[in-house]
Amino acid sequence: MFLYLAYWLIFNRLNVTFYGKNAISEKIEKMLPKLLTIDDVAKYLSVDDNTVYRWCRSGTLPAIKLGRDWRIEQQDLEGFLLSRKVGRGDGSLKNIFTRRLSAPEHILVMLTEAEPVFSLEIEFFKEALKKGKPIVKGCWWQKQEDVRRRYSEAGIPVRELEKQGKMFIADLWEQYRKGGAQGVLDIWKEMAEKWNGQEFWGAGSHLLDEWKDNWAEFLYFKSELHKVLCDLPVVALCPCVATSAVPEGARELLNLVPHHSGTLVLATDRPSFLRSAV
Repeated sequence: MFLYLAYWLIFNRLNVTFYGKNAISEKIEKMLPKLLTIDDVAKYLSVDDNTVYRWCRSGTLPAIKLGRDWRIEQQDLEGFLLSRKVGRGDGSLKNIFTRRLSAPEHILVMLTEAEPVFSLEIEFFKEALKKGKPIVKGCWWQKQEDVRRRYSEAGIPVRELEKQGKMFIADLWEQYRKGGAQGVLDIWKEMAEKWNGQEFWGAGSHLLDEWKDNWAEFLYFKSELHKVLCDLPVVALCPCVATSAVPEGARELLNLVPHHSGTLVLATDRPSFLRSAV
């Protein structure tokens, strides 16, 4: 699996700056998230620690030796993975959304800015409508009226679809506050019942800033959500945004990978869909 390639492409190739305004601290802080431990690499490549040690000692994987410890720069890991990659990217989001997806599906998208979420979801839902699939939009940091406005401006007939019962826009933050994780899970189950087992497409985006004091709670929720979605006839898109306000969010994004069926890598020219290990 190329999960760290996904991470590097999102947080480096998009030229995102995470850290502060002080020039010296900025240079230092920029280095920190790019240094990975042996354990980091081993876990997300699903290999043994000793395998990574062997790569480092032999020079197969470029690494920095600090006493008895090793650190790997993300750009070196990217080169290592690229040298072993077979095949090419999937070509376009349209190709991925039209050819690669079928229920059940729970897709992680790792982002560093919130604005691209709208355009990503719009393209996703347009493909759903072409297929004749009902759609569910779950709002966490996004406001329901903002979603209706942005989607409508992009050509999705939101009001008409809602009247026809083919689109449902839910305030999932409110559901979470009222009923916890189960309150949100029930919404997804209710949608499956509403459409009598017909495949539907859904999306819910998280701003990790909102979970910065409750990482464990967030991870638990995501793991439970994944279990439920895997039993429903749904293709679910989950754009998760880690902004510069919460630097540790970048690492938390990686912890989400095992709780999704795949990761969408938004490289600048050729998006790729990478399957998570079962």
